[in-house]
Amino acid sequence: MKATYMLIWAACFTWVNGTSFAVQNNIYATGCSDNTVTSYNDMPFKVESFSESTLINEQLATTENEIIVTLSLKSVSDVLTFNKVTTPDNALEYSWEVKIDTNSDQVYDLSIALKHFKFPEASPEEGTILSHTQANTWIYNGDYSWSFGHPVEVYIDYDTKSIVMTALKSWDEFNQFDSQDTFTINSYYMVSGYENSSADTTGVETVGNVLNDQESDVSYSFIDIVGGNVAGASNEQRNSITPIIQMLLL
Repeated sequence: MKATYMLIWAACFTWVNGTSFAVQNNIYATGCSDNTVTSYNDMPFKVESFSESTLINEQLATTENEIIVTLSLKSVSDVLTFNKVTTPDNALEYSWEVKIDTNSDQVYDLSIALKHFKFPEASPEEGTILSHTQANTWIYNGDYSWSFGHPVEVYIDYDTKSIVMTALKSWDEFNQFDSQDTFTINSYYMVSGYENSSADTTGVETVGNVLNDQESDVSYSFIDIVGGNVAGASNEQRNSITPIIQMLLL
């Protein structure tokens, strides 16, 4: 289902010179964070790299403490251009995320996401979905602001065209996570400035179930969501998702 509204998202950073800024519905505010960074590589939540073989072994050794998020796309092999000259500094340029409502109040308060923000004066670079993105959890603070949570493990399964991310239920942000939670999936691409962007969003499903979405409902295959799921709320849900995980590991 194609998004028909402005994608709501937010992030907070603080540069080494003490200037802080927030990205919120394309509006910047100050004084929002104590995270000090000087470049993308200094981001405290940056996941450097994981070998696919290592991650596959970890999936095979899944424990009850793991939450596995699968986000399937029409294509995951595209060569992407990051830090385009038309992308404003500090702006969100790419995003693939699963949002979860952990307290049944119809407000998504937790996100597991893969994102890329353009840092000031960053030069255009080509890469893959994983090469320039950060994978981590986000915690909703209210008023459309989000805080960094934990880095998550991530890999691309090219056979199923899926982004697979693994978080841990022992983290504080998952203390209310259970089998009654609902989730939705969003993707976003800033094509050329704030006035020209594209987004895809799905419906809503309960954790443990597979969420399907119409293919080719957006123009860009790398943000065209075709399905996904969140597994790990209970033993029953882990069993229900086992065939999908097995398929990912073939």
